[in-house]
Amino acid sequence: MPVKTALERNSRVVMLTYSDPLDMVDLIFSQDSITHDVLDKASRPIHAIADLSALTHLPSNILSNTRRLEQVMHPMSGTTVFVTNGVFIGMMAAMLTRLAPRQDMIVCRTLIEAWGCIDERLAKETAKELMST
Repeated sequence: MPVKTALERNSRVVMLTYSDPLDMVDLIFSQDSITHDVLDKASRPIHAIADLSALTHLPSNILSNTRRLEQVMHPMSGTTVFVTNGVFIGMMAAMLTRLAPRQDMIVCRTLIEAWGCIDERLAKETAKELMST
């Protein structure tokens, strides 16, 4: 299976690990599963880390399908952090962040950096919730 998912940080973060060969059917299936199993049941935003570091190729039609993925963006979707150390995949991930401006997306080079971004957002959300009570 080219997409593996796991819930982390008290089910506030979906960790997605991608591997070759990956196609749009895999991406859409994983997004639909996460929407049904996680986002539809969430009461707070769910963030995601998409580890692309094992990928050497992206689906040929990923850019043309980005609009479709953005149109079905769930209201409980939080920040998505793409992790890649490859130049080409990194450039494509950066392009995706521009093609889907309504979604908060970040590109990082390491998982440590990605977790730092997510943990910062979780801490801010927790502090905000504590201040409102």
